Amino acid sequence: MDENGNYSGQLRSGFTTVTCVLSGRTGGIPTLYTIYIRWQGSNAVQALRADNLYIVGDSQYYSKGFLIDGLSATQGYRSIGTCVIPDTEESVYISTNNLRCYFYNEDYWIKFNEIGGWVDV
Repeated sequence: MDENGNYSGQLRSGFTTVTCVLSGRTGGIPTLYTIYIRWQGSNAVQALRADNLYIVGDSQYYSKGFLIDGLSATQGYRSIGTCVIPDTEESVYISTNNLRCYFYNEDYWIKFNEIGGWVDV
């Protein structure tokens, strides 16, 4: 446990994954993407947060932190924003910094493996 009362460890039981999904053509605009955070697993998630989510290609298209709270489900997704990615990009790299999750069956934030990977657009 750190000085803020947060715990970086593993769930005592179960398994949960957190991913980022880009949905294109938001509002019929070919280069506008809605950004979703999706979770799925065996434990009910109360909240998800990251200090930063980056979407990078030839330029940086998104760089903001997020907090999604008020959840009570083992799976779901929430929109956290939008970004414009030029149609000249074939793929972008999505990554997080300090991704954490708060579960109903635990009483502290648990650090997750960071999101990191290339996505075709």
